[in-house]
Amino acid sequence: MILDEVFGHREFGLRPLVSNAHTARRTVLGAHVVEAPNPSRWVPPQWVVLTTGIRLLGDEAAQRGLIAELAESGAVALGFGVRIVFEDVPPALLDEARRRDFPVFEVPEETPFREIVRAVDEAVLSQDLRAFRRSAVITDTLVRALGEPEPETALVGGLARLLHCGSSLHHTDGTAVFSSTSTVEATRRWRRLARVELTGPPVEVVDEDGLFATAVTVDGEVLFWVLLEVSRGSLAVPLILRALIMVGKLLEGVARVRAGEVTARRMAGQELLARLLGPASEDEPRDRARTLGIDLDEPARVLALSCAEPADALVTARQLLTVRRVPHLLTCVDDRLMVWSPSADLAEQLREATGAEAVGVGRESTGPDGVRTSGADAVLALARARLLPGEPIARYDELGLLEWLVLDSGVDRVAARAADVLAPLNGQEFLIETLRHYLGTSLSVPATARALHVHENSVRHRLERIRTLLGRDLRAAPVLAEIYLSLLLTS
Repeated sequence: MILDEVFGHREFGLRPLVSNAHTARRTVLGAHVVEAPNPSRWVPPQWVVLTTGIRLLGDEAAQRGLIAELAESGAVALGFGVRIVFEDVPPALLDEARRRDFPVFEVPEETPFREIVRAVDEAVLSQDLRAFRRSAVITDTLVRALGEPEPETALVGGLARLLHCGSSLHHTDGTAVFSSTSTVEATRRWRRLARVELTGPPVEVVDEDGLFATAVTVDGEVLFWVLLEVSRGSLAVPLILRALIMVGKLLEGVARVRAGEVTARRMAGQELLARLLGPASEDEPRDRARTLGIDLDEPARVLALSCAEPADALVTARQLLTVRRVPHLLTCVDDRLMVWSPSADLAEQLREATGAEAVGVGRESTGPDGVRTSGADAVLALARARLLPGEPIARYDELGLLEWLVLDSGVDRVAARAADVLAPLNGQEFLIETLRHYLGTSLSVPATARALHVHENSVRHRLERIRTLLGRDLRAAPVLAEIYLSLLLTS
């Protein structure tokens, strides 16, 4: 209840002597009769003190001191019984009360203090009971919201219905995830939040116009903001705070569960792709893939990326594909990042995002066996992509027959012969690099010079030296094919 409601009991004949519209709205939590010195020891804050002033008789300093003590301790008001010890409320006491804007009211002789205490107690208990019942309804409703398909929006929307107010859920950049009213209203709330100084958890902001906000944090990281816009005076502030804190805690729990589910799904996806790329097994992986939202019968390709830090590249690739809502599976095999996706062409996007040295793209395929085949294709194409610096992306569909034969047959079988072909160039890496660029630019001297940042005459001089060392005509097709494949196998 508030102080004005205490004055409203006309049967008591209470007469406010020092009061105004502001102090009349002070919250009252109880009333107590105190005649002993230092009444603040016996009366908690937000209580009304009742006295006949028996210890104040003839002592103006004590009269002023009583008001000073009560005002500083957080008491709501002083009720002074007259015509018992004092005929009227002492002037010094009233003067100090006016100076401190502290409410004082007169209690007539015929009104027992105990009746005022009883009335206040009944009103506070009744209010507490209503608040408790409403709090119980809020708790029950919000807990049930956890069972909804989208518990975040159900919680914030349910809070708006329970408190008859506007609510919204925001990402940390202000983007509205949900609003019980319009998006425009949600944006306006966020702008109000941005103008207010944050005060600290659990409720971060309470502004004078009825804006309440709390941050949803997990392990110190803010994930969301919940904003409430409540009409001033329509609800008790403690009830609003209790409900908002509960929603914040429940949202934190939902976020933790979701984070655990996401981590588990990611690990399951990595394990599934590693298994699909490995030796064939009798297990049927389609059902397991469906639980991850993956349809293995959808036409898709496997990409192999050569990365300095495959684990870091996997995180970057996942962020890119998740933001773009592209179905995918990711895993690391040795120094390669392997990606399965039905998206048409991700090679260039993934290479730029991860900083991959080279990318190999497998053929389009379907089914578990198709994933295995496309993965093997991607590894062959990656070997081709690593050969020539000017072509960091290679597609299995574009591999030449000789390239495919050599790569598919295995490097070990022909590596010795390839090493013999290039043996005269050993120790002269600048000549081998020149040869790689020369072949990678379709035998273009100007393009090779630009790639190596040298003069064209320097390229011609190097090519002549290569011809001399190898003793072969670089214009002959069989020679070019042999050198190209040797470079491929020794890259």
